[in-house]
Amino acid sequence: MCTTKPCPLDKDDDYPKIEALIQEHDGLIIASPSYWTGPPGILKNFFDRSRDNKMPKQLWEGKLFSAIAVSGLRVGGQETVVSHLITFGLAHGMLIVGGTGHPWFTAPFPMGSMMYDEVIDGEVKVKFRHVKNDIISIRDSEALGKRIAELGIKLFTRTSKD
Repeated sequence: MCTTKPCPLDKDDDYPKIEALIQEHDGLIIASPSYWTGPPGILKNFFDRSRDNKMPKQLWEGKLFSAIAVSGLRVGGQETVVSHLITFGLAHGMLIVGGTGHPWFTAPFPMGSMMYDEVIDGEVKVKFRHVKNDIISIRDSEALGKRIAELGIKLFTRTSKD
């Protein structure tokens, strides 16, 4: 229904605004929660609606793209969500950018969790925190954003020598 313009759904949601923002920028980072090891349905709707930007125009080709995922559980499907997001970026011809921190401590794509362990009276207790308190994922996400900005400047900024 939305493979050509105008899409009848455009009057009922913010998709045209989001589409315009992506079009006018050189990069896109999508952060998503994991819902049963996949992105939420509303994000899948966005993927489906983006088809007109791919076929036949490839309007998002060459943009920088990266992914961030978070789950309530430590192993709650973040890797699968990142895979969905990366596949979306690849399908649009975007250039996938991952993090480059220390390989022992930094995931290529930030993956947060609200779950953590704490030792209380010599016993390990599973606890939960607000995602804003996941300092490792926040650090990795900030580093990824900085890397994308630096790459964007290198790739998309021309000097008078160019």
